[in-house]
Amino acid sequence: MSDFVNTNLEKCTLELFNIGAIKFGEFVLKSGIKSPIYFDLRLIISFPELLKMVADLIWEKMKNKKFDHICGVPYTALPISTVVSVQHNYPMIIRRKEMKSYGTKKLIEGNYSAGEKCLIVEDVIVSGSSVIETAQVLRKEKLCITDAVVFLDREQGGLKNLEKNGINTESVLSIYEVLNILVKHEKIDADTFTKTVAYLKSYSEVSFSKATRALLKDQSRINMPLMERAKAATNPLAQRLLTLMDRKKSNLCVAVDTQSSVELISMAEKLGPYICLLKTHIDIIDDFSKETIQKLKELSEKHDFLLFEDRKFADIGNTVKMQYKGGVHNICDWAHLVTAHPVAGPGVLQGLCKAGLRDDRGCVIIAEMSSSGNLNTPAYIEDSIKIGNSFGGFVIGYVCQSSIDVDAGVILFTPGVSLDASSDSLGQQYVTPETAVNEKGADVVIVGRGITGSENPVERAEQYRKRCYDALCKRFES
Repeated sequence: MSDFVNTNLEKCTLELFNIGAIKFGEFVLKSGIKSPIYFDLRLIISFPELLKMVADLIWEKMKNKKFDHICGVPYTALPISTVVSVQHNYPMIIRRKEMKSYGTKKLIEGNYSAGEKCLIVEDVIVSGSSVIETAQVLRKEKLCITDAVVFLDREQGGLKNLEKNGINTESVLSIYEVLNILVKHEKIDADTFTKTVAYLKSYSEVSFSKATRALLKDQSRINMPLMERAKAATNPLAQRLLTLMDRKKSNLCVAVDTQSSVELISMAEKLGPYICLLKTHIDIIDDFSKETIQKLKELSEKHDFLLFEDRKFADIGNTVKMQYKGGVHNICDWAHLVTAHPVAGPGVLQGLCKAGLRDDRGCVIIAEMSSSGNLNTPAYIEDSIKIGNSFGGFVIGYVCQSSIDVDAGVILFTPGVSLDASSDSLGQQYVTPETAVNEKGADVVIVGRGITGSENPVERAEQYRKRCYDALCKRFES
């Protein structure tokens, strides 16, 4: 550490204490926890010499890094990054906390190009959530974010959290260094020092806020290419489906609702090359036989798609177990995926797991439906996800109508999709592929009569496949 840094660290810390930027008492942090120490660096804008000193110390950590732009986390780090920008001739970018309702309506202000590297500047970090939120906005503009410099690290897990999200972060000061300096110069007594250190040890790893966790999950799932998501998936069948989707360039699932085995097999043969999943309601087949299943399995192998039985299991565990494995349909024997309503609680999943917990079998939880007047309340959706998350080895995703909070390896399925949004006489509501994928967050798009009821199902399937997959690719690039 240079003499400049050593000399100015103590001087700067003492000045911050003198102006009231370092406070002791009882404070509530952004994370929601109570703290006996608080740093309010917003005050330094009224003390130009101190602001310059903070900026100079920040620069000492930045100067050996490679970057094209500087972005201060709003709002406290904005004046710090401005001073650094002016003194060292580095272009600055401003991230708005809210989008303007007029003019360009941009979240990022400044002159920059995709692929350029931007270094983030922050005043204080606890969990690192503010840096992550800024990084997400910048990355959406295709800027490269790999480094951040923070003036003060409270040593409560922020650096580790940021590292996990691809951001190498260095700090000028740690909270322990601040405490030692203040004790050394008799600005605080031993009792205050001891209590503060005890608090820090109790809260040594503060996790991201719920809002930031949701942002991270949603952004990683929304923007992550299929093969990266396949690597992130912990469920073997989810890995298989995501890989299949990438290989076939298809996120199209066709629902073939027919009472005829002949028609079901015919549609599977014709549409197989264009789909990732074939969804069935096997109990409505009038002429069902073992040959029906055998032929479906052969076509699944031939055309590289998975079989998805939309059984909607919703009974007690023991009944579900028998419905899934056994009986004339013996669904567990051939369907890679099944659906379930968790309305009866976790027993539904327990029953299914007892009957068919293996790497090539899985379940999709129905969290939301596309029919008008459905009873899927926000509480029901939240509880459905909680149950599904507790069975991650079996549940690969959710049927939903919105971009719910899930990890990158979890797959969202959206039904009720039509090339032209509309509704039918029985309350089915439709959205376009682009709306389903880019607004509602769908990974797999489920289409039924829009394809099977058309005059040329093959031509129609290719139209749907292309629009649905193009929408997915557009989302990766956003």
